[in-house]
Amino acid sequence: MPMYDFHQLTNWSWYFCGSKTIAKLVYQSGQAYSGSEAELLEWVYSQEALSKFSIAHYSRRTAAQTACANDNFLKAIQAASPGRHFITDLAGCSGELLEIMTELFTIVRNLNTTDDGRSDQHEKTFKDLQARLETIQQEVNVTSTRTSHEVARLKSTAELYRLACLIYLERVGRGVPRWNTRVGKVVEVALDLLESLKSCERAFPMFVVSCEARTDEQRRIVLDVFAETSKTRNVGNMNLVRTMVEAAWVHDDLHGEEEVPALDMYNFVVSACQAMPSFT
Repeated sequence: MPMYDFHQLTNWSWYFCGSKTIAKLVYQSGQAYSGSEAELLEWVYSQEALSKFSIAHYSRRTAAQTACANDNFLKAIQAASPGRHFITDLAGCSGELLEIMTELFTIVRNLNTTDDGRSDQHEKTFKDLQARLETIQQEVNVTSTRTSHEVARLKSTAELYRLACLIYLERVGRGVPRWNTRVGKVVEVALDLLESLKSCERAFPMFVVSCEARTDEQRRIVLDVFAETSKTRNVGNMNLVRTMVEAAWVHDDLHGEEEVPALDMYNFVVSACQAMPSFT
């Protein structure tokens, strides 16, 4: 039985898949776009990337949602974008990072829907994605009219996305345990960055980083950021993200020293929602 009852989120995936269908009528594969057309493409593609995360972990995903996630038409268009290394306000990170995210979430969904487990091919792909995450250069478009504060915040948010992807790759993709030193160092850097931001309107990195908070001090940082964020973005999906994070903490604490695979924990928390949650 679903734990979280957020009816206002029920139809978001329907609307997105509908907008994706319309986008396929507007955009052509292999063609580069600019201006308002590029901005709209960035929005739809960012929605697609994050919808793949939701679909990967939501056990009651429908056939239509799965078909929508399997359609990679927009990825081919995004790959042709000359500005894919730029951080955008709509996405909060670069188009190139969104590409990495779509590949990562697709692999995890495959792990969730087959009984074969992790293979050598999976590890080969994880190594490739890790190398890309460690070397990616996310830049701010210098022709924009942003203030220095806005530029700094945009860069920090994009970096938080990158760190969240590294954590997710290790903990969920590879199945690395929570006490792993390498992962712990990335988590510490991400929490320090989150604390310096004071608020965070981006649900995906907020969720991934927050789920790794173990100590009282780390969880205080997370709760302070949620509280500050609610002053500017007191909307359904961020409230739901906080509920899911707190559920993950309870789930973690109840198991004590027993190691619960992060993939299982994500599946449990996300699937406990009445409707498939949005992480945009």
